[in-house]
Amino acid sequence: MIAGYVDHVEPGPLGLSSLPQGVIVGGHYNGKIDSPRLCSRALSRFEIEMMKGGAQPGLTERRNAGPTGVLSEAIVAAWDFSDGIDTLVAKDAGPYRFDATLVNCPTRALTGYNWAGQTFDWKVAPKEYGAIHFHDDDLDNARWEVSFEWTVPADIKSRFYAAKLTTPEGDEDYIPFWIVPKIGQEQSKIAVMVPTISYMAYANEHVACNAGGAELFVYRVPIMQQQNMFLAEHREYGGSIYDTHTDGSGICLSSRLRPILSIRPKYDHFLAQAPWQYPADLHLICWLEQMGYDYDVFTDEDVTYDGLARLENYNVIITGSHPEHNSGTQLDALHNYTQRGGRLMYMGADAWYWVHSFHPAYDGLGRGIVTEMRRCESGIRTWRADPGEYYHQGTGELGGMWRYRGRYLHSVAGTGMSSEGFDISSYFSRTPESLDPRVSWAFDGISYEENLGNFGLVGGGAAGLELDIVDTMLGSPPHILTVATSAGRHTEAYLLVMEDFGFNQQGLDGTVHPRVRADITFHETPNGGGCFAFSSIAYCGSLPWNNCDNNISRLTKNVLDRFMQDGPLPAAPKEAIKHRGRADYESPALASKS
Repeated sequence: MIAGYVDHVEPGPLGLSSLPQGVIVGGHYNGKIDSPRLCSRALSRFEIEMMKGGAQPGLTERRNAGPTGVLSEAIVAAWDFSDGIDTLVAKDAGPYRFDATLVNCPTRALTGYNWAGQTFDWKVAPKEYGAIHFHDDDLDNARWEVSFEWTVPADIKSRFYAAKLTTPEGDEDYIPFWIVPKIGQEQSKIAVMVPTISYMAYANEHVACNAGGAELFVYRVPIMQQQNMFLAEHREYGGSIYDTHTDGSGICLSSRLRPILSIRPKYDHFLAQAPWQYPADLHLICWLEQMGYDYDVFTDEDVTYDGLARLENYNVIITGSHPEHNSGTQLDALHNYTQRGGRLMYMGADAWYWVHSFHPAYDGLGRGIVTEMRRCESGIRTWRADPGEYYHQGTGELGGMWRYRGRYLHSVAGTGMSSEGFDISSYFSRTPESLDPRVSWAFDGISYEENLGNFGLVGGGAAGLELDIVDTMLGSPPHILTVATSAGRHTEAYLLVMEDFGFNQQGLDGTVHPRVRADITFHETPNGGGCFAFSSIAYCGSLPWNNCDNNISRLTKNVLDRFMQDGPLPAAPKEAIKHRGRADYESPALASKS
């Protein structure tokens, strides 16, 4: 149960009407329990042992083998948490069938007292997964009363919006939302795919206040926002999937039916000391508005439920700056879209990294209410799932990184995560491949010698925070062109991701390791499609610089103007088709010196 005051609860599909008006909930239980039983009288120590039924680890056939005779008559309820793991119901195998509704989505699909360590998927041996971990800061729905409602006008544009709330004392807040067109009623050829799953993963993050090594991680003293301080004192608002519960176990579920103070337009994140996730994506939206583009928006939540139908009527899909967390149906839809001739502009880095799913038991309240992930065998982790607890409780799918599900990051848009650092951002330089006629159009109005993005609102440059690179061994297509790179321009604060090396050693930082860089790339896809990857979270922060009059803005405009056109992309000139690494194109400056 949530810690706090519940004013009123309306009856609903999840059976949440049992909380009386004005109730204050307290005395919260933190812990992982399995097969609890309720008896009509106090039991002796001997009877307690008999009540256990003599179950032994690995002897799943004896699970919940209750007592017989007179002792059995004392049982009032005997809940079997292994029954209905993917639901919000705790089944009672006792005589009165007191099935219970679970409130605030505690963590299920956890190893029970009889887990033998031989089966790791709860769907294969559910009787070994009869534990539930309850936490005092679990939260699925704040259950607040509706304060106001607004009818969406029929002729409104599909855009980012926010409800502005003010008080007579001058306080203000913004509640963001998105207007999404119905399928078949698209308003533009351009669409922005809003990474709301990633927003939910970071929702109400406490890492800056709770992690002892935060200063070492960001190479400075983190500057706290008012939201950080408030959330540190009010754990009842729920944490992010980067946090741990108050008992130290990892948070793997996040709900959007609660106040989320980090999804705000004026919020600066401690990692970047700049906008991150939602507020960082407003740099892209500012640029689109100022440049006069007409565009639609939809969320990756919409793609998860609608699939390819949500994408296929657009000429070009633009991602946010950090679409890190994704569902399988979303990745399927993006793949099918580009293979059918769609164009993808990947505007950030560290995308397609973690496996996420929406808990289907909450679909009765709307789509995409509760998202789930498990931090498993590798990847950048603030906590680690226990052995045997890698599979999602809602969908039953294997969690962790998509890379360990056989879906490499690099195969989606051409590049994948290589490193991260949070002190300062750097810039890009063009490569000889940027002169290839297949892609040279993207640099119209930009000289070869220009530093690309040696300015910006996120760390002072376009290449920063988290970075992606080309790697054909990890899924980058063999015909991809690397048109710009930030190689050799990062500090020792930038470190190689742990999934790319087998053991720790010196030389994994940005001053020496060749994989610590960002690569801007282009490649064609079948049927006249294509992908342009800008491969840096800080990239969008350079778009609005100097009133959008800069070379990052120009490069992005050249790509978008070409990608938004009807019909297939123009075919590459025959003389431009070449193998990777062949130096057919050379810098004019170098040529003049030869």
